[in-house]
Amino acid sequence: ASSFIACSIAFSLSQEIEAIDLVNENSKNLYEIYKETGNIDKALEMYELYIKAKDTLEKQNAIEQAIKLEANRKYEEQKLADSIRHQEEIKREKIIRYGLIAFAVLILVSLVIIFISLKKTKSQKDIIETQHNSLTDSISYAKKIQDALMTSTLYMKEILPESFIFFKPKDVVSGDFYWLYRSPKGDIYFTVADCTGHGVPGAFMSMIGTSLLNENIIENKIEDTAQVLNNMRDQIIKSLKQESISGDSKDGMDMALCKLDPNNRTLEYAGAFNPLIHINRKKITQIKADPQPVALFTGNKTPFTKHEIQLEKGDMIYIFSDGFSDQFGGEKGKKYKSANLKHFLLSIQDKDMETQHTLLSEEFDSWKGTYEQIDDVCVMGVRV
Repeated sequence: ASSFIACSIAFSLSQEIEAIDLVNENSKNLYEIYKETGNIDKALEMYELYIKAKDTLEKQNAIEQAIKLEANRKYEEQKLADSIRHQEEIKREKIIRYGLIAFAVLILVSLVIIFISLKKTKSQKDIIETQHNSLTDSISYAKKIQDALMTSTLYMKEILPESFIFFKPKDVVSGDFYWLYRSPKGDIYFTVADCTGHGVPGAFMSMIGTSLLNENIIENKIEDTAQVLNNMRDQIIKSLKQESISGDSKDGMDMALCKLDPNNRTLEYAGAFNPLIHINRKKITQIKADPQPVALFTGNKTPFTKHEIQLEKGDMIYIFSDGFSDQFGGEKGKKYKSANLKHFLLSIQDKDMETQHTLLSEEFDSWKGTYEQIDDVCVMGVRV
């Protein structure tokens, strides 16, 4: 009876915190208990949950193993100076991935300890405070890892001296990410992407996105930005087994992908929901993205559109996720909205990069006020 109660509590907790590995283990244990006690219906129910959780774990393990093998293979192949520097970023991503996994396990273990302690002790308040402090310390440590291993701003300034990145995750880690690469030809690729969810789930999806960008642009040398998005969509659908939109997996990402030719001052852009803002001589133009994600979705699957833009010296290019415009705040607690963001970018476009970054940060904090941040925020600005 005591083992049944313990397993039932552990199973309920694992479902509540959506810990698939614990659901797998505890549903199997309950299956064995129900089978021994002759409760065939409950035994069958627990067995089906065990099989479903096991399949989900195998899918996740396969994705993580594929990412790990991809990162290791690229480390051996990159020879040129730019590729070597980019490979160092991939190595950092590997450390981030292990850190995120360790952090997720630590959080799950801490939550289990808290739950068990609350059931066994009368000093609930003291235990909650102790465990809260422990979790806070763990979160602070995880943030230090992410800050240290995030894509280097020094590398960004090296290849795009006149640029800035305003990056403000909602949680410890982020589903938004930015990525840059300078090819041996001198073309500069840069992107801002918004993955499904935020926090740890979004961060895992962002690592898949980074890995696929490396594969398509660096390894396979695909130069067409629209083709890169087409390939990434097919690869995500295949790797996550997105057979239909009604299925369990709706993971994916919105993205703005650019290729800048600094010599000819031409820009190639392809977008999945994330638009591009071009400001030339105080005239603002928004290049619309295709209304579809880099993943399976409910609408018709069509090839992504490639836009080519002729630039002039001093032009400003902005790409961003929807976190800024969707933030609630102001006097009436409404969304900031994309129209206000466009107007604000136009008002600061003549400032230097550091000042633009500061003004964006102040504008976001001023609008948000006491409201909770609802999503990750990422805005990139590049001056030609």
